Amino acid sequence: MTNNHVVDGAESLEIIFADGTTLPANLVGMDIYADLAVLHVDGEMPAANWGNSDALRTRTRFYQPPEMKLRSFGI
Repeated sequence: MTNNHVVDGAESLEIIFADGTTLPANLVGMDIYADLAVLHVDGEMPAANWGNSDALRTRTRFYQPPEMKLRSFGI
């Protein structure tokens, strides 16, 4: 899952993992009003761990590694 504005108009899609591994992706569907898009990826990939939104604090900073600069990614 990612944001619709990230994939809107894309001719091809790929998922780039933190370790540099890439996998091609296909757009399954999107909702322009909710700004959501669902992607399908063939192959093995690690499962995401769900966080606890109760543990979040306002103004929490998120770290984005320098090598990910100018790349968009979704949760």
